Amino acid sequence: MTRRYDIEADWSLMTTCNFRCAYCFHPDRLLGAKINPPAPVEQLVKFFDDSGLRWHLHLTGGEPFHYPNFLELCRQLTQNHLISINSNVDSPKVLDFVRTINPDDVDF
Repeated sequence: MTRRYDIEADWSLMTTCNFRCAYCFHPDRLLGAKINPPAPVEQLVKFFDDSGLRWHLHLTGGEPFHYPNFLELCRQLTQNHLISINSNVDSPKVLDFVRTINPDDVDF
């Protein structure tokens, strides 16, 4: 099988999560932490685009769908890269994601 990417990485967007799963390794204080993105979406995507590589990014957290501007981040990332998402899919944003993001650019 041919890979459709040059490099693969796990990207933990945050620790914040609305669940308290038994298997989670984050302490409660981090699960309830305020979400503080390190940079605007455009700047984050530019980092990956400027690398000259096609990335396969595993977006995880906490709960990625609660990350600010998550759908826009996914939309911009999937213009040049592949993504996968680790989620409990409890957010209404999941339906928007399905309507917005090309499934050919989402691994799982």
